[in-house]
Amino acid sequence: MKAIMYSYKGPVREHNEDAVFAAGNVISGCSMLNPAELNTETPGGCFAAIDGMGGYEGGEKAARLVAMSFLEDAEDWDITMKDGKDRINNILKNAVRHISDTVAVKSALASMGAALAGIALCADGVLVFNCGDCRVYRQQGEYLERLSHDHSVVQELCDRGEIDEDAMRTHPAKNRITACVSADLSFLDLYFREVRKKQGTQRFFFCSDGVWEALSIDELESCLAGKSCIEAAEALSGRLLELGEACRDNVSFVIVEA
Repeated sequence: MKAIMYSYKGPVREHNEDAVFAAGNVISGCSMLNPAELNTETPGGCFAAIDGMGGYEGGEKAARLVAMSFLEDAEDWDITMKDGKDRINNILKNAVRHISDTVAVKSALASMGAALAGIALCADGVLVFNCGDCRVYRQQGEYLERLSHDHSVVQELCDRGEIDEDAMRTHPAKNRITACVSADLSFLDLYFREVRKKQGTQRFFFCSDGVWEALSIDELESCLAGKSCIEAAEALSGRLLELGEACRDNVSFVIVEA
């Protein structure tokens, strides 16, 4: 297994409210100069890109609490995808408790929360999960197949055929999500998708909304196709920086080959 992680505040934002969890490693609140490569012989593991919300202090703290909740349960993932769903649900319910406890101490952080998306490499396949508008893609040759399903107003418009997928990037309601990890358990809504095991290597790419809103699917595919994991990550991070003020959000992503 090989994994590449990257998290950066972006050219416009002053602070990074994103976090990344990758097979027992947490990156939170920092801006990386370059993508970092993680090599491990462990066949399983859990990975997530986390987008904090609620302003600098609240967003960064919420994302870190979600990442640390994964770290608290960073045991062997040699389990079925069915059991993986229960485990991820429990991890995020624990994150809700951590956020709720924080809000109880400091009420000014009541609006904090986080969206996330990721994968768990289980014994019988790859379990894709998301809550909010972070996304998971599977790379198929030159093309990216979206495996996650946004919890957002623009996703609902797209599902009804009122806008197309590319229009989701620029629609005025693009930042209105309908589910997140917050102090209110009723907002926790997880989407799961099972990807059964098959022969050969599969590559997965997942990111915060700052990435897919900044770049079209064609641009993402151009950065990732035909390159090694680290070359793809460097091409993508470089392209995001080239955008300047057109990249208005924090940007975080993970590439996993398994």
